[in-house]
Amino acid sequence: MKEVVVISGKGGTGKTSLSAAFVALNSNESVACDCDVDASNLYILLGADFNNEEQFQSGHEAVIDQELCRACGKCMRTCHFGAIGFKDGKYEVNPLLCEGCHLCATVCRIEAIHMEPRIAGKSYISRTNFGNSIVHAELAPTAENSGKLVSHVKSRAKDEAKKESAKYILVDGSPGVGCSVIASVSGADLVAIVAEGSVSGLHDLKRVHQLCKDFKLKCVALINKWDLNMDASSEIEKYLNEQNVPLVGKIPYSKEFWESLKENKTLIENPNFKGEIASMWQKIDSYM
Repeated sequence: MKEVVVISGKGGTGKTSLSAAFVALNSNESVACDCDVDASNLYILLGADFNNEEQFQSGHEAVIDQELCRACGKCMRTCHFGAIGFKDGKYEVNPLLCEGCHLCATVCRIEAIHMEPRIAGKSYISRTNFGNSIVHAELAPTAENSGKLVSHVKSRAKDEAKKESAKYILVDGSPGVGCSVIASVSGADLVAIVAEGSVSGLHDLKRVHQLCKDFKLKCVALINKWDLNMDASSEIEKYLNEQNVPLVGKIPYSKEFWESLKENKTLIENPNFKGEIASMWQKIDSYM
């Protein structure tokens, strides 16, 4: 089983579009995994039935037992985050402000405060329109620890891939270089970096490539919208050559690209892109 993670230095480069195309191309031997949990949308292109749902718990939040509470106010005075307030004659915890540090529960001598697991999101194992599985998730509003949710999603994807004897786990990683991206690429056999043909695209490429180097990950690159700024794309190719990063394909800016997305279709469902996507995947596969 091989794990390929598609990442980019920022959103809007075409990362998810290409991820979906690779999944659709290899639907008979792959499990899809969407690690962009802050804005999960791979399932929109692939389809999903949200059949297998699992709650994701991360951290704790304080809960006050009003029957035990004596309204001494020590918890509110102790809380460093302003999460405990006094209203209508009783103390209450604002879960949006509570950091789950346990201090209020510690100082409450009558044990009127206890800590409960915080539901930080949900993960799903769904069937796609192409017949294979996709593991995806939703981070709860205001919830943190997206890196932990990414690790949870990847763990479920590996279990599903073993169950189905899949040849590939194809991961749509988080954009940028934060903790969720680090969790996305952790343990990958190959990272495919999608760069945009622009001045900022080169800057973003350098950031994510440095991340791959720091974690000693093998990587290849693709340039999307390469003809928007051909000088910038030439600089990107120069950088890739200097860094010995294989360039596996270039996709020109095309109205048909966006029209496919508007129709919720993957790129391989458009005959104008299927050959290029297949060629890129063949090169990606050869570097694993």
